[in-house]
Amino acid sequence: MAGSTRGATAGFGFQHGCVFKIISVKDRYGISLANDSVEPGAKVIVHKSKNIPSHKFKTEQIEDAPGEYRVSSVLQPSDELLVWDFIPGEGLVIHNTANSSMNQIWTTERVHQGNNKICFIKTKDGLCLRNMGKGKQLALAPQNARDPYQHWRLDATTSY
Repeated sequence: MAGSTRGATAGFGFQHGCVFKIISVKDRYGISLANDSVEPGAKVIVHKSKNIPSHKFKTEQIEDAPGEYRVSSVLQPSDELLVWDFIPGEGLVIHNTANSSMNQIWTTERVHQGNNKICFIKTKDGLCLRNMGKGKQLALAPQNARDPYQHWRLDATTSY
């Protein structure tokens, strides 16, 4: 697929083992965990971006699946790994216990060819992550290049 991370040059989109602040291009709010929760089922929301652990996410490539990643907050409980997941039928994003579910696989794709800074964040089914407004839970929607609430910037960071 044109523009996907499959075969993309280094530096675009999710990268294995990298930590990002993920920022909405539309309103510059960042993705975070609701109430800094490390409980399974915690809502993944957008909020004023801060330089704190609950606003930073690590990406790990799925073994033998270039361009496919699990996304997890750097804020984790001590006894299990929590990753982004979505609730089928509702299309809402939560932070949940890692498993083999296809609902926990994410990709990035350029919004516009030639622009390495702005991307869609997509599910395996091709639905896009959508900013629903400050303090609201992230949702999934059909891809729409004209919807700025689906456009994301990944700001790499070296600190947790």
